Amino acid sequence: MKKYMALLFVICLICYTAGCAGTDKEGDNTGENQAQQDKNGKDEEGIDLSETIYNQWAESGHAKATGADNPEEAPGMREACAFCHNGYAFENNSKDLKGIGILKGTTCDTCHIGYGHQVMTEGKAEILIGNVEGGKGTMCMSCHNGRGKKPDLESAPHHSVQADMTLGKNGGEIEGVNYGNSGHTNLTNSCLSCHMAEDEKGIQDHTFKMNVKNIDEACNKCHQFESFNPEAKGDYDGDGNKEGIQDEVEGLLQMVNDEITKKLDGGKFASSHGSIEFQDKDGNPIETPADENLYQAAWNCFFVDYDGSKGIHNPKYAVQLLQQSYKALTGKEVPEADILR
Repeated sequence: MKKYMALLFVICLICYTAGCAGTDKEGDNTGENQAQQDKNGKDEEGIDLSETIYNQWAESGHAKATGADNPEEAPGMREACAFCHNGYAFENNSKDLKGIGILKGTTCDTCHIGYGHQVMTEGKAEILIGNVEGGKGTMCMSCHNGRGKKPDLESAPHHSVQADMTLGKNGGEIEGVNYGNSGHTNLTNSCLSCHMAEDEKGIQDHTFKMNVKNIDEACNKCHQFESFNPEAKGDYDGDGNKEGIQDEVEGLLQMVNDEITKKLDGGKFASSHGSIEFQDKDGNPIETPADENLYQAAWNCFFVDYDGSKGIHNPKYAVQLLQQSYKALTGKEVPEADILR
């Protein structure tokens, strides 16, 4: 299997060099080093790039299909989920399971052949949250989005809402508040610009993880970061310390969560079967509908958490969602905090 995958990566590298990875417009040199690779999938120093990329991919969350241990029950075998959870469905831009009788994870051909190649080449796609244009990263947005779900008093956020957060869309917004956006929508290739930063040998990272070893390539062309938790511009959670932005967002998440618990008199809330379920302190579902402020606050807790970046993707939007939820629940601003307007 490993030999098959390595061979497949060689094929993809050839296609990628020929069609996908040329120098981008506006001076973005993503893929410049790939253009120097020969047809054997090796760089100028003879390093086997297919093996390197395969090993990186094998470390990623894409290496195994969700639910692969029980394929018949896996999301990739459900009609509503297959497009993102089954590589065959994505490659064929299939919105149903016709002709798809087997579960497949996200392999190199999922992204570099068929529909994936088309989206990366065109740099735009129509997805459930609307039309998006993010260069090659549009392919990531095709699945890493909230599947069109909005805070409507009935739904819960879907996991992997990174596109929504980055674009500053579909948070639980309070009417009359002007929400800002400090996302990364200005990057030529959006998600790929950071999550596939090149290493010292010019290989684009196929773990898709933010790696402190290539923080200069991923972040410091625009910023001056030493870590992925850079100092925030203010004390947003009001604890008296201006900490890293991820720490500030975590502090706000805890504050909003605590206020929801108070409103429920010791109860809690959970995401269950696509909706938010509120429970009393004994764990019994609360039958009466939650008031809108309570629901929006719970939505925002899930929304910010499911984005996974702890505010990095869009600091201003994440902080505002949580600060305004706190205010809606308590009737006052976060005490002693720097409030984002």
